Amino acid sequence: MKKGLNRNQILLPRSTALPAFSIVLRKSLLICLTFLWLVNGSTQKPFKRSLILPGGGFKMAMHLGSYHAMLQAGLEPDLIVGTCGGGLTAGIIEMFPDQPEAQLEFLLSPKVHRSLLEIHPTRHAKMFNFLYLIFNAENQGRNKKFLRKFILDVPQNLSIFDDSSFIPKTNRKSFATIIQSTEMVPGKESNFFQVFFTDPNTAEMLEGYESKLGHKVKSEIKVISEFLLKEAVRAGITDPFLMAPFIKEDRCFFTGAVDVLPFELTMMLSSETFFFFKNDLQSLLDRFFKATFGFKMMDKVLRQRDHHADLVTDSIFGKDAEIDPGVILFAGIIPKVPYSYKRYREVMLRQYYISLNRSLEILQQQKGKNSAGN
Repeated sequence: MKKGLNRNQILLPRSTALPAFSIVLRKSLLICLTFLWLVNGSTQKPFKRSLILPGGGFKMAMHLGSYHAMLQAGLEPDLIVGTCGGGLTAGIIEMFPDQPEAQLEFLLSPKVHRSLLEIHPTRHAKMFNFLYLIFNAENQGRNKKFLRKFILDVPQNLSIFDDSSFIPKTNRKSFATIIQSTEMVPGKESNFFQVFFTDPNTAEMLEGYESKLGHKVKSEIKVISEFLLKEAVRAGITDPFLMAPFIKEDRCFFTGAVDVLPFELTMMLSSETFFFFKNDLQSLLDRFFKATFGFKMMDKVLRQRDHHADLVTDSIFGKDAEIDPGVILFAGIIPKVPYSYKRYREVMLRQYYISLNRSLEILQQQKGKNSAGN
């Protein structure tokens, strides 16, 4: 009969068993800690709360009012994203970080009023030429005539902004700023890159992000941190056929309204996203956007707006609070910036307080429900 194993043969000696158990325990703890880090680290985002300023004309006071409402409600955004006209307000906030009173006073200043009066209609703003642009937009888009046929003459250099650069979020500045634009790729076909102007620190956070717009917009994006703030703003407000593109060193930049509400971007960077006002330019610009980029900008906006309906309030303020260019019968497109500085200040203050009160009402009545949670 085979002799059985004794206790010393089936058990490791004490001096060997304890170190082996210790190794297994350490490995188990390391696996657990790694798992917890992956779970928590994968959901942690660089920003807590973002605010999208979605454009829709010269509504700087409207955007500033909604931003100041968030400050008053204790919901300070630590990321501000400006698209199209919203980039103007984002630029003003960036120039005077964490100084809401200075931001408003700058917007109401004679300097800004004079700069807005520099915007003039071109010959394409006349009614017949304007209608021709609209109904022949697809053919003109194929021939890139949107590069030289535009309705409003806007200076390449926005004199209201100084030569400042984007400032990263630090202990002395509570937020980061991104201004969106589009760059045209040289070649026979009109292809575009979605562009994000920001500071170098925030630029690193955009690594790996891809555009989801499709059509003529490439999935690869461009992040630019070396441009001046005023250059980024000018590049972002250039709607095709409406204004001349911004040109720098043979690079051609168009509108930030290619993605009016860039939720994919803010959802990647922040835990929640706020916006307040709907874009009301659908009938005027959608044909131009489709001719240029291959899709209607409002298709995506309407889907997002319906999905986040509790965020939306009207952006139509009435004649006493509007300075956007408008269509006048038999005349065409004309600017509506008041010539009188006193009148300009009155209109902008009215727009500001309407926006401030509407936004505060949303924040107070629907707090916790009026943001796009991720």
